[in-house]
Amino acid sequence: MKLIYRRNIIIAGIKIIDTEINTQGNCYIICESMNGECFEEVVEAACDASVSKGARHIYFTCKDNAVVLDRNYFGIGRYMFNYYTDYNILIKDFVTEKISNIFGIQFLTQANASIYIKLHNEAFKNVPLSILINEYEIERILTDPDAEAGLFVKDGTIYGTYEIEYGDIPEISALSINTSLQGHGYGKLALKTIEQHLKSRGYVNAEMFVASINKRAYSLYLNCGYTLKKQVSTWYSVTM
Repeated sequence: MKLIYRRNIIIAGIKIIDTEINTQGNCYIICESMNGECFEEVVEAACDASVSKGARHIYFTCKDNAVVLDRNYFGIGRYMFNYYTDYNILIKDFVTEKISNIFGIQFLTQANASIYIKLHNEAFKNVPLSILINEYEIERILTDPDAEAGLFVKDGTIYGTYEIEYGDIPEISALSINTSLQGHGYGKLALKTIEQHLKSRGYVNAEMFVASINKRAYSLYLNCGYTLKKQVSTWYSVTM
């Protein structure tokens, strides 16, 4: 799932995503570009700002290629960051296949938004680098012409949620199965449902972002024919 920067603080090329501090104690810090700023001073200031707001777990990544970090760990002031995970893009080219047993799709609306938020957040609560959503995120999805989300349904039961961001190659940016229904092969069925949905719209492939530490999802996607396209970032973490 791609990180969406909704509410954030910007400090000299640093983005601080603080929407999960009150509920999870999590804060995400993304170094976009230093532009000549002192890396250690700026990152330490960002960490201090996060901790002052109540963060207990800080996740950090740096997109500035001029900044070279140790693969395993590095220290900044009182913060000792350890390697957490790689964040990768997986891709799959669709093949012609006959599939009859798939879920139905109920598109996201304001009427079912509360159900969508509840099921999405329950499923992603403990998934690495997955931001929980709220009504602001629902508004973004509903007003963005390139975004789509909805529920997986079958025989009156809601099995999970999905989100797609459309582009030249559509991105399956979120896919979840209700926590009470996991472990029965529904994740694979949900993925097949989305692929069929995309193929019906004329797309020939799809991609997704996934953290390598999320082994259950990573294994599912690889077993369903997805392959590594590229590594987009390396993440580190520190717990206060």
